[in-house]
Amino acid sequence: VFFFSLALPAIFNFTYVFANDLGADSSFIGLLGAFQGCVALIALPVLGRGVDRIGARWILLFAFMAMPSRAFSLVFVESPVWLLAPILFHFFTWAGFEIAGVLFVSRLADSGNRGLAQAMFVSAQVLGNLVGSPILGYLAEEFGYSIMYCVSSLMALVGLVLFLRQHWLSLTHEISTE
Repeated sequence: VFFFSLALPAIFNFTYVFANDLGADSSFIGLLGAFQGCVALIALPVLGRGVDRIGARWILLFAFMAMPSRAFSLVFVESPVWLLAPILFHFFTWAGFEIAGVLFVSRLADSGNRGLAQAMFVSAQVLGNLVGSPILGYLAEEFGYSIMYCVSSLMALVGLVLFLRQHWLSLTHEISTE
């Protein structure tokens, strides 16, 4: 969760600044945010049903795979209009992560520790954002957005590898219904 969240500032906050640097006006930047909201509006109920059908672990896997892809796809954007395409990953990188993450963590914890488990999940997200923002901001300013998006993609890739190791490849951590 921490490494996944390190990349969040790159795909959210810094993408609007990147759009501005590419020549987008405030109206178009607002359109980017609105499009992201529309994707989330569609994704939230769909992925809620997806969690019920295939399990939170699968939806989280898709989210962990989509994050490095979304960040890396931004390396190739040369026009503000093309910023709309990576927002389609928002389906999993935000909606999937939020819905499945909460449910997955709840199911991992026993009933007496679910509140603590949720607090730890949210704390890891916030800490990732807190640490990621200045690092990614520095990279964008000193080396450009392409380098920043590459590094954020690598950070998210570390999160994917850790998720796979912990929840897919580990024989000691089996979740039968997830």
